[in-house]
Amino acid sequence: MFAGSSSSNLADDRLRLGLRRQASSVEFGIMFLRHFRSVSLFAVIAASLTASICRGQSFQDDRFPFVISGFDAEESATDFSMLSPTPAGDDGFVRIVDGHFATESGRLKIWGVNLCFGAIFPTHEDADRVAAHLAKIGINGVRIHHHETSASPRGLFTEDGRWDPQQVDRLDYFLAKLHDHGIYANLNLHVGRSVSRQLGMPSLGSEHYLMHDKHALHFQPEIQDAFWRFCREYLGHVNPYRKLRRADDPAIAMIEIANENKFSLAGPGALLNAPEPYRSALMDQWNQWLIQKYGQTGTLRNAWASEGAAPSRVLVDSQAWADGDISPWNLSDNNGKSPIRAVVRMDGDDAVLRLVPQAVAAQGWHQQLTGKTFGVTKDSFYRLTFQARSDQPRSVGMNVAKTIEGEWTPLGLVQGLNVRQDWDDFQFRFQAPQTVDEGVRLSFDLGGEKTAIELKNVRLVQGSGSVSVPQGQSLEKANVDLPKFDWSLQSRRDFRQFMLDLEKRFYNEAKQLLREEIGVRVPITTTQANYQPPEITATIADFADMHAYWHHPIFPGRPWDGSNWTVQNETMVAFPFHNQWPRNNLLMRTAWRMHDKPFTFSEWNAGEPGFFAADAIPAAAMIASLQDWDAVFFFNYHSSNGRWDTDAILGYFDLNGQPTKIALTAAFANLYRRGDLSPLEEPVAVSADNADRGGALAMQYRVGMTVDPDAHRAAAVPSAQDLQRPERKRLATPDGSVRWDARSASSAHVLIDTPKTRCAWGLVGGQAYKIGTWDLQFGETERDYAVLVATSRDDRPLESSSSILLTVVANGENQNMGWNDDRTTVGQDWGHGPTVVNGVPAVLSIPADQTARRLYALDAKGRRVRTISGKSSGTMLRFEIGPQYKTLFYELSE
Repeated sequence: MFAGSSSSNLADDRLRLGLRRQASSVEFGIMFLRHFRSVSLFAVIAASLTASICRGQSFQDDRFPFVISGFDAEESATDFSMLSPTPAGDDGFVRIVDGHFATESGRLKIWGVNLCFGAIFPTHEDADRVAAHLAKIGINGVRIHHHETSASPRGLFTEDGRWDPQQVDRLDYFLAKLHDHGIYANLNLHVGRSVSRQLGMPSLGSEHYLMHDKHALHFQPEIQDAFWRFCREYLGHVNPYRKLRRADDPAIAMIEIANENKFSLAGPGALLNAPEPYRSALMDQWNQWLIQKYGQTGTLRNAWASEGAAPSRVLVDSQAWADGDISPWNLSDNNGKSPIRAVVRMDGDDAVLRLVPQAVAAQGWHQQLTGKTFGVTKDSFYRLTFQARSDQPRSVGMNVAKTIEGEWTPLGLVQGLNVRQDWDDFQFRFQAPQTVDEGVRLSFDLGGEKTAIELKNVRLVQGSGSVSVPQGQSLEKANVDLPKFDWSLQSRRDFRQFMLDLEKRFYNEAKQLLREEIGVRVPITTTQANYQPPEITATIADFADMHAYWHHPIFPGRPWDGSNWTVQNETMVAFPFHNQWPRNNLLMRTAWRMHDKPFTFSEWNAGEPGFFAADAIPAAAMIASLQDWDAVFFFNYHSSNGRWDTDAILGYFDLNGQPTKIALTAAFANLYRRGDLSPLEEPVAVSADNADRGGALAMQYRVGMTVDPDAHRAAAVPSAQDLQRPERKRLATPDGSVRWDARSASSAHVLIDTPKTRCAWGLVGGQAYKIGTWDLQFGETERDYAVLVATSRDDRPLESSSSILLTVVANGENQNMGWNDDRTTVGQDWGHGPTVVNGVPAVLSIPADQTARRLYALDAKGRRVRTISGKSSGTMLRFEIGPQYKTLFYELSE
């Protein structure tokens, strides 16, 4: 009756779009309906669709208040607590069996949320209600995050670093109540605690990877000692409500040693300006490492001897600036949205290019100065020198990369610069990792700030002369400095290896402490897989973990500035591949797992407020199911120790108060936890270099990364150019259970068809689909967006189920939000509750002989409030749903 893809439902795509967006009469509505292959729907839906068309494109009448209480635990059709029938831990410790989490009862898959800051420490009364509510919406895991970043009442410690007894008690009680409701805990050991402040030590730096003692944790003795003490006290603490040490509590499912700690991958540049006492600690350990490797200065000097010949070929320079001409350089301004003013002036004999951003760009590369293109040769050495200053201190990005064929490929140099008001000399030496004949550019990324920057004497040459061991430094004196940018490449390779060895030593010592001294029995990971070299994930971590977001808010000025931020408003359904912008940050991360280890996604969400923010839930359930992941934790549920029963969206990521996300969290628990969508059968492996592009295989294979090419069957990874072909954007699993069609940006959609759960998701407004035995016809929706999911509540196929929850959502937001014209930010004007949602008009046709054939509209707690009559048509029974029922929930019952 209906085609599985919307493109075959209508005869003329252009006419369809014109009718959907411009029609204003019943006659146009009749024409629209006549394009459907099945005319049997005509009588049923003509009235509703033509009325929708006649009212134009205003959807304000389709919105209504809808609030899902954060304390709701009432038994109803929206209750999924049956997925967690026993208290967490009653069936033994979580362990790893055949590469997955398991207990004595079998496989364990966690559908979880993060709780942050004050939300970790609710009152006892709130803890009782919150734990029951989380169980109702299908949650069986909580990640305890940012528990030690702030002082109480938002953290465990007082301002002077002592444990706060009230906070400890509240956490103990909350964990006990969560466990009673079948909810496991993921404990983080280091997230944001800055012991250095309490010890009177300076900060190692202001960059994200240096703050909160992240880097110092790997090498600074005082900070390491404080961390070891914390581990002993935190995990050795006896929870009086459980009568167990945390290390002995089987309801603690897993442990993360460090959150987002990008030490060796950040490279040596972040440590070159380390203040005391960090510098002395680094120098001492660096020289001991060099002595162990080289033994004496002569051997070291020979190893660090200058590579390559003297500079031999100039690739890019700024000589033309002296004539007032910046060509062949190019300024890009994000298609005119982020203009830059360029002025050349002379400073003595030097031509200075002054670049003045006229607007703050959301991304660094939105305002860019690029030199002429050139080619590079694998293993050849290159040297870049220039001078720079700015009107005020600011950061600038710089890279040498290939930027053609729809993909950005770094080629040996990616560097952030801290530019000061005084002129500084910058020197960089790098080696090309591959040969690229053309299309390589030197780029300066200027976006994010309006502060003017000046450049002069820019010169990139092939060939390299460099410093070996400076005079006065030796291993015998143990005073060999940290290698600067003009030192030899081998010296900086050694320092990177030194950092990697420090990182491995730290994680090995941490695991030894946890396992052998403290007695932790559950799986332990190090930090996120994309924050460390793959060999650490492969050899030290018990499981691999990942973080990613769809449209994380962007702060072009000061980090987390609530007045200056944007969130893009696009559906991820239209962007399946990693080489597009925006990138599909969930699909592209699938290959970061190791096939012989559990894989978790401990932070995932779509930024708020976003029209398509509900994408986050079905995307996670679908991909985690197909890829057979072990846990998904949405970031985050709540961050305050109050306002649990909020009627409004409170922040960029909060699920609590966001009715569309909460509604889908419950419905999609079945798809993932119950296993309604089966994992893909065949595993394939990709190399670390191809990990992101390996996501293009994730609808056909279970994708993973390997450090051993012979361990798993290797797969051919599509090229960036290949991924741009339209036919590539029609994806399907081998068994047809998932069909993802993104060929048309105006009707991109996903269909999920399993015996117990069915879903249509994406730009489905005005479209018709057949999923299993059901037919769906969507009416007009704002921005064409909706998610409809039907799932059986009694673990039976939909045709024989006695209770089916139908959840239908579009957008949800606060009232009177202060949107800008582009609807990319509300600044600090988040409006107020109660939240309003978009009703979705649709006609659902089901077999007349299926068991559940009575339809009820439900309230926000899942209680029946209205019966919806169906209309028979041959062997089918048809129901019309929509905004008139003022709900996101419906129940089909016998």
